[in-house]
Amino acid sequence: MPGYHLLEHGTPLPGQDDAAGRPLNRLGFLDFLRELSGDEPAIPRFWNVTVVGLEEVIFAAGAEAEALAREIHHRLRAAASCLEKRLADVYILFHGRLQRGDDLWADYRGARLPISATSSARRRRRPDLMGGGCTLRTLI
Repeated sequence: MPGYHLLEHGTPLPGQDDAAGRPLNRLGFLDFLRELSGDEPAIPRFWNVTVVGLEEVIFAAGAEAEALAREIHHRLRAAASCLEKRLADVYILFHGRLQRGDDLWADYRGARLPISATSSARRRRRPDLMGGGCTLRTLI
């Protein structure tokens, strides 16, 4: 199923034994947001991409992390239908550890980052899990 997928570093994709099958296309998170900007994003059909650096972006926001995470949620949600129409899969890779509980958060450089604010996980109270990662598409 196309969409956004949150994965911890080293987590195999669903149906695979190791990370060798991850998409070769790799973008930084800010570059990915630039790709999504504009009226009609230039996303190719069947695009598979690994996006890295979401936790660095949120970490760098410091006290504004929650507000930035909500803005990221709005941008990802706005682009979701375009990605779905093009059958695109976006794997958001975390180098820190994803923690699940009442909210979804990432443990990164000793900080607790509000990953649930980038999705609707807080509203649903429990994220859907997929292959050790979280399927963001079902959350937005």
